Order: sequence, then structure tokens, then C-alpha cells
Amino acid sequence: MDNATYIALTRFGLGINPSLSPTHITHPKSWLLEQCQSPLLLQQGLSSTDSLKSIFRYRQLKAANKKRRLNQDEQQQFKQLQLLPRKNLIKHATEVAHLAIHSASGIQLRLFDFFSNHFSITTHNKFMKFIAPSFEQEVIAAHLNHRFEDMLLASCQHPAMLVYLNNELSIGPDSFAGKKKTKNINENLAREILELHTLGVEGPYNQQDVEQLALALTGWSIPKAQDDFSSPFLYRKGFHQPGPKTLLKITFRQKDHKQAQEMLKMLANHPATAKHISYKLAQYFISDKPEPKLVNKLTQSYLASRGHIPTLMKALIEAPECWQPIAQKFKTPREFVISSLRASNTQNGLAKKWLPILKSLGQLPFQAGSPAGYSVQQVDWLSPNNMYIRANFAYELAARWQTKVKSVQSLVDTLFANHVSQHSSTHILRAETKQQALTMILMSPEFLKR
Repeated sequence: MDNATYIALTRFGLGINPSLSPTHITHPKSWLLEQCQSPLLLQQGLSSTDSLKSIFRYRQLKAANKKRRLNQDEQQQFKQLQLLPRKNLIKHATEVAHLAIHSASGIQLRLFDFFSNHFSITTHNKFMKFIAPSFEQEVIAAHLNHRFEDMLLASCQHPAMLVYLNNELSIGPDSFAGKKKTKNINENLAREILELHTLGVEGPYNQQDVEQLALALTGWSIPKAQDDFSSPFLYRKGFHQPGPKTLLKITFRQKDHKQAQEMLKMLANHPATAKHISYKLAQYFISDKPEPKLVNKLTQSYLASRGHIPTLMKALIEAPECWQPIAQKFKTPREFVISSLRASNTQNGLAKKWLPILKSLGQLPFQAGSPAGYSVQQVDWLSPNNMYIRANFAYELAARWQTKVKSVQSLVDTLFANHVSQHSSTHILRAETKQQALTMILMSPEFLKR
């Protein structure tokens, strides 16, 4: 396996699966680019609309249960709805993991992880547990081949983000509802859009910009039980703060929900957003401290294509800085577990292995606990406790894996080619048992980085 093929599979992809990964690719860059053009197809779980219907039915039955005894059919439905959020979350996370383990490369799944973390939501209550899987399906996977502004708009209109950041009840003080109720606007969504999703924490905005965007976003809400469910997004005109708003010294005079839409479009195509997304993408794929030259290339590509994600990925894949032989990225827990399961070509019992170890390592899906998402930097994951848990996982995985391995030497050649040091190779091959050898493979410096 040549250097370029190895990098394509491990740095851009999710690691080598001996049963699936090609050992030689004639044109690695073209191979990756072709995958970036393909849609990421997830099995359709509960849509956001169906999730909302389930939520409201669950609440209805819960309230009824406090007042009277539910009949047999209602009791059965109530029990099913109680279990549905967790069941749906596990099903969704397991499907994503299955795709990651059994894909030929996985660059689209890696990009999917990047944007899911960029637009991070946390399932801190039952509502979020119901709705979170549909967010990744309808916002992230559905827009990987689109422009960033499309994904941004979809995220801001999805009930998961609207409820997570408390915008569904944000009421303008001079709106029809605001004149009748003593409620303030909520700035959470506006602040995270500016600080995390677009311009970045060092972007050219101030508190007044946060307030103006928050006013424009009043009325962006979700349907309630009594509303029409033709769309999971509902614009409540009676909540919207009337009049022009000024964001980044630009005045927006559009009426209704179109005002915030135009603001989001402007933010998505702002030079500061281009730089922010480009830096994060380079940091995620290549290095904790990416070279300014690489970030500049990506920024220019972003601006020229108006944030077209496949075009941005093309610039990343074609940049010479991304093909340096020395691995610079320490694998996050998710990356480590996925690449380990790929290396062992795990087939069965995925849910039992996948979620408990990620919980122990501190990177469960939808559990970042902050709109900033999980860190992708080595300093936040390289700790004695984290390494101890990884080693235990590797040892347990090796116990099941060893019966399928005929030759450790052959496996080392397949997983590392010539990208393993003499020191690591010697210690692996001199291990007393096959289980120890496989554990040492997964815990070697070469495997822990990409």
C-alpha cells in the first residue's frame, strides 16, 4: 500500500477495514473526490414531523394519566411512547456506526460527523431525545452536497435547534403577542449562530448584532398539538418583532420570516464565516494547529463557491499540506472506536460495544452538553484515564478478534503497510499472546493517530 492510499483511508477516511478497504488506489484524490459527490443515505427513521406528533401524543397521555386511569389501548401506547425516544436514538446511532464500520472509505461519514458536531445539539430532556435523530437526517446528511447556507438555514428552522436554544417561544416586545405578554426575546439561538455556526467567537460582531438577529428570529417556532403539521417549522407572525433590523451595519427591511433568512444568507457567505469554517475543517481533518496557508486556500475556495461543501472538500483533498506523511491528529474517542471496529471487521453486537465505550470515554452521540460540541484536539482527550479505558476496550475487543486473525505479521502489514515504526512492530510481534499483540496494535502510536 503506497503512502497516498494509506492517507486516503486513514486521514480522510475512517481507517482500514481489511475486508473492505482497497489495498491500492490508482488515483487516491480522485477516489476521494468521487465519494464527496455521493449522497449520504441514512435509513429514514422518525421524521421531525412524526417526532413532534409522538411528543404531543405522549404529553397528552401523560396528562390524562394524572387525571384518570388510561384504558388498555392508551396504556400500551403510553408505554411504547415512553420507550420510543431511547429506542430511536440507539437505532439511529447504531445505523451510523454500522455505515462507518462497513464503508469502503468513509469520507462522507467523517464530514457528517464534522457538521453534526458543528451544529451540536444535546438530548438533555425527553423532547430532545425524540427529535435529535431527525436533525442529523434532515439537516446534516441531507445537505452535505449543498451550500453551507442551505445547511445553516435548515438547522435554524429545525425543531431540534429551535427548542434546544429556546427560540420557539421568543417573542418580540412590539409584536402582537409581545404587547399582551410580559416576555423577553431569547438571544440563545442568535448568539450561537454568530459565535459558533458562522462568524466565530472572534468574528466582527457585538452585542447589538446579537440583539438584532434575535429580534429578526422572533416568530421562528414549531407547531403545537393544535397546529397544522404540514411542516415541522412554523413561523408565528404574531411573535415577530416588526420593523427593519441592522446586522453588521447592514439594514434588513424584509417582512416576516424572510428578514432572518436574508440575515442568515449574508452570514453564511461572510468572509469571517468562510475563514471560521475553513479553519475548523482543516483542524478536524489535518492538524490541531493547521497551517495558515491551508486555511487561506480553503477560505478562498469557500468564498469563490459561496460555501459549496463539495467544492470546499475538493480544495482540502487537493491541498499538498494534507498529504504530508506524518500523522498529526490524535483520534477522538469516536474515531478510535470506529477505526478499531473497522480493523477487527466487527459484524455483530454493535450496539453493545459502540455506545457503552463511548459513554466511558465521554463522547456519546448528542451528549456534548454544549452548543460548541465536542473538542477535536488532542489536549482534551489524551489523559491517563482516557488511555486506560481505551486499553481495556482494545484488550476486550482483541479477545473476540483473535480467533479471526491467522497471522499478526500479515495484519500489521495490512493495517500499517510501511507506516509503523520498527519499535512498534518489534513489540507487537514479540507479544506473548495473540490477544496482547492485537491490543498493542490498537494502542500503538501509529494507530492512535491519523
